[in-house]
Amino acid sequence: SNPVYGTGANINNGYVVYAASGNSVTVSGLTNGVNYYFKLFTQSGNSWSSGISIQATPTASGVLPISSIASFVGVDSLGVLTNLGSRYRIAGVIHGINQYRSSSVPVGVQFIVLDQSGGITVRRAGTQFGLTGIAEGDSVIAEGILEQFNGLAQLNIDTMIRMSTGNTLRAPQVVNNVSELTENKRIRINNLYIVSGSWPTTGINGNLMVTNGTDTMQLFILSLTNIPGTSAPVGLFDVVGYGGQYDVSSPFTSGYQLQPHFSSDIIPVSVATPTLNFTRVDTFIQNAVTSLQMTLAVQNPLPTTQNLTLSVNSSAGAAYGTNWETFPSVVGNTLTLSIPANASVVNFSLVLYGNIPVGRTDTMRFTISSATGGYVAGPLASAAVRVGNPAAPVAPEYSIGTIRGNDNGGVADSINVNVRTRGIVLGLNKRPTGLEFHIFDKNSSTGIGVFRNTGNLGYTVREGDSIVVQGIVAQFNGLSQINVEQISLLDSNRTLPSPQLVTAMSEQTESRLIQMNNLSMVTPSQWPTPGTTGSGRTVRVTNGVDSFDVRIDGDVSLFGTPAPTGPFNMVGIGGQFSTATPRVGGFQLLPRYIADLLPVVVSNTINGSLRYDNTAQTPLTNSIVQILSGTT
Repeated sequence: SNPVYGTGANINNGYVVYAASGNSVTVSGLTNGVNYYFKLFTQSGNSWSSGISIQATPTASGVLPISSIASFVGVDSLGVLTNLGSRYRIAGVIHGINQYRSSSVPVGVQFIVLDQSGGITVRRAGTQFGLTGIAEGDSVIAEGILEQFNGLAQLNIDTMIRMSTGNTLRAPQVVNNVSELTENKRIRINNLYIVSGSWPTTGINGNLMVTNGTDTMQLFILSLTNIPGTSAPVGLFDVVGYGGQYDVSSPFTSGYQLQPHFSSDIIPVSVATPTLNFTRVDTFIQNAVTSLQMTLAVQNPLPTTQNLTLSVNSSAGAAYGTNWETFPSVVGNTLTLSIPANASVVNFSLVLYGNIPVGRTDTMRFTISSATGGYVAGPLASAAVRVGNPAAPVAPEYSIGTIRGNDNGGVADSINVNVRTRGIVLGLNKRPTGLEFHIFDKNSSTGIGVFRNTGNLGYTVREGDSIVVQGIVAQFNGLSQINVEQISLLDSNRTLPSPQLVTAMSEQTESRLIQMNNLSMVTPSQWPTPGTTGSGRTVRVTNGVDSFDVRIDGDVSLFGTPAPTGPFNMVGIGGQFSTATPRVGGFQLLPRYIADLLPVVVSNTINGSLRYDNTAQTPLTNSIVQILSGTT
């Protein structure tokens, strides 16, 4: 009863078995679009030992040729993949750990695969293609659709075949910084020092800023690695890892990361002589009355007290004692510090007086010039502090309706333009560490999102505020927004627009207050009931004709409430979350608070002028009749 495909096949223990001819096996008679599962066996004596399991999905067009990774991962001027949405088949070696993580779909793969030309992330939720023990060094063939997640190139694969194990990894390329050129590649950056951030504890992600004295970059340590919980490096260290990217808004030309995968990727720099390095090499701060602690790290400290001399230079107009000052004081152009016996650090204070004129940036630079006792300067021998008071750029003011135009691909035609606009605030701030809300202009009957990654610019979001915003027009997964740089409050408690009753969502409902009626959940388990955690939940709903996404943010009071048990109406803001190109789908309804969930009121008409009590047969006067359901 077992099917036999092609010639030379026979049955063994319920399997259709083919004998290898040289290094290949030919299987014919397969149907396109059907999944087939294969297992490789090697014979030892008279027994069969299990090898690898693979899953392949033939496509209607047949088997794709293998493409070099570098041939399809190019980006345009906005950092968007030029071949986004196309299907590719690659062959390469897995590097690093399985980075897949999801609380809703716990099984999956997310590996970096490198061939001779470059690298790419391959990802699939819900399966590991029957490949037990898949790991670094495995040679694989994978096929899928080219996608982009916050700037990072990846293949959403539907096929992965393991060809062999224990393959040699690509040697890391030594670079000085992370960029688009290092994405998904194995790299090494030497002589790093931690500028800011905390070394992660077990099970926690780590986001640190590090410097090599020339460039400052992000070091991202994933909680799934064995690095969290280890001791933070002391002094200089080298890192072997992979180039990543996490840029949440267009253009996708920033957010590059250095990502080590193993504790052995953190390599302390061995220093044989007493060495001094600054821990910050280039710091920019806004004009303000404040002070900074300038620190030099000491490696191999001496058991006796020594002296350190720094040369000090400042830009034109930056007057010592008026705009800035140090403690201890600078004498001439020299600052002398004491290095205590067995010290791990040496500190001095830089005081800023917050009186720099608008449009000027002052720079103070400190450089190690000499030290006693045999101390030498390390690679981070100089530190600059820049204090700026930039003039606000003048931007023209447009209505939201003028800004919100899109091209045929769903891309905002005003993207990257510096603009001013005004509107009424809708909803709450969904980004506690920054700003994320919507504004609506009644005159143009159009809305737009407002976003800032960190900081609130001194503005507390209140629905009904009338505000003027200035910033750069951008898009996040199709949602038009302004990456805001300035906010001015004009008035408060303005009347909100009435919700527009719609039966479907589109580009026209984006950042508008809308209402959808007679909804029911397609998958009730998606509702964020009490005890649910996370940043939010997406609930699929239907009105009986079409289905839509409702996105309930974790900061909305509706999150963590019991799910509705029957049909319901809902008010919210029109949103969009489309990861595919063109960005013409993925529209969502975004409720603002628990009051946006409305019961469905069923009303019936009572014909006639009188209503009688069935028993007394007398008119019911001065009575209220409430009809909940059914007929009368």
